[in-house]
Amino acid sequence: GVEDRGADGLAYADGALFHGPAFQALKAWTLGEGGSSGILDADPGDMPVGLLNPRLLDAATHIIPHESLHTWTDRIPEGVVAYPALITDLDIYGPTPITGDVRVEARLDGFLGGPEHPTFKIQVIANGEVWIQLRLVERTFPKGPLGDGAPRDRRAFLRDQHYVHGLRLSRVDGND
Repeated sequence: GVEDRGADGLAYADGALFHGPAFQALKAWTLGEGGSSGILDADPGDMPVGLLNPRLLDAATHIIPHESLHTWTDRIPEGVVAYPALITDLDIYGPTPITGDVRVEARLDGFLGGPEHPTFKIQVIANGEVWIQLRLVERTFPKGPLGDGAPRDRRAFLRDQHYVHGLRLSRVDGND
């Protein structure tokens, strides 16, 4: 099925992504089967812009369901989370967008060697034209107790440094 994540920064508000304000460029997100679409704010803020707009490149990955890739393919098990590892291809087709909204599309694009390295084709489209297209390789890791926590709890623990029962970076031998 398709899930509309809505506008107004829902991905950031629910704690699924807890990037700081400078990197909160995702305005709307539609999660589909094997791919996602989103709308990004191209304004780089205080970040330097040259051939690339770092804020847009970072936000382009925000529409990939890193902690639930099993919904896109049965080759990736539940209980893992993926993080960007490398870009194998990068094509730039026009001037770097720095104003207005741009569209981003991400699709699962196979694997590099095996399911622990899923790859994604990502396009950022400005003014109806593809600005940039890239192939991103990610690496999966077991979630563990911290990754299995609810997004809001993880954000409180990691970003806000609040105690959350059951979340830890350590291991306990014996009684809790």
